[in-house]
Amino acid sequence: MIVQVMQAPPKEGNSKDNSNRPKTLAPALDKDHQVEELRKKLTDLTQKFAWERESLRLTSASELAGMLAVSVLQIHPVDGHLFLEDGQTIRTEAQARAYIEADRARQSATVADAEKKLVYLLRFPRTESLFPTRKQVMEYQRWFKGTVLSSDPAPISTQKTGEKNP
Repeated sequence: MIVQVMQAPPKEGNSKDNSNRPKTLAPALDKDHQVEELRKKLTDLTQKFAWERESLRLTSASELAGMLAVSVLQIHPVDGHLFLEDGQTIRTEAQARAYIEADRARQSATVADAEKKLVYLLRFPRTESLFPTRKQVMEYQRWFKGTVLSSDPAPISTQKTGEKNP
């Protein structure tokens, strides 16, 4: 046996509940009021979304930082060789391999860093420079093959003024 459920038809022919709506507003004013209410809700939701997104970004960044050990290798603007903050330079593949091995040894010696993944970040010159050349970039990629090598290119600037392009 099939049981059918029927609803009583609306009394005024309108399925919406009109008990909250002020009876004195003209239809145009009522629509303006609804639009304003929807704008407020949209603004609230947008702010909530922005807060949630920022919270997620910070959480993800801190979790990611806990998983990675990042070494910054700066590219010298004069000749394109690699250098570290401590003044150490890397000009050959042998020096790069020695640095990678020393980095791995340092990481495995520290219990907190034992699980971290090594990442090498190439930081391009922040002044106008002809370096690194395409050949140098290819060499760096070969030297650090088997590791995670990323790059942080310099901001785009104009040749004459040095100002950032829009």
